[in-house]
Amino acid sequence: MQAVLKDLTLDPVFQPRVNIDMRVVSEYADLMADGTVFPPVLVYQTADDYIVVDGWHRVMAAKQAGMTEIEAEYRVGTRDDAAWECCRANALHGLNRSAEDRHKAIRAAISLRSHTSDRA
Repeated sequence: MQAVLKDLTLDPVFQPRVNIDMRVVSEYADLMADGTVFPPVLVYQTADDYIVVDGWHRVMAAKQAGMTEIEAEYRVGTRDDAAWECCRANALHGLNRSAEDRHKAIRAAISLRSHTSDRA
């Protein structure tokens, strides 16, 4: 499904990385302008927003390439659901997570699920 870029929220609270790699954004933008098709970004539809939880580099690249829409997978949930999904973002695909990115995800996961046991 297509998402309108201007309707998507890029909230730093839901950024799973420590830093955005602008070199990668530019590389993706060039590829998009040449017609390369990327996997859909993951968007959580909450009561208030359409939050990008996986695909920040692709969304920023699409904007840089002058696009108005991007392919997206939508899930309906809460802001907590979106934050939990951010902890998993990029674990198995995309630009490899740095050690700092992994530590940020672990800290976020612990914070989000502090009420559960270690085993859970």
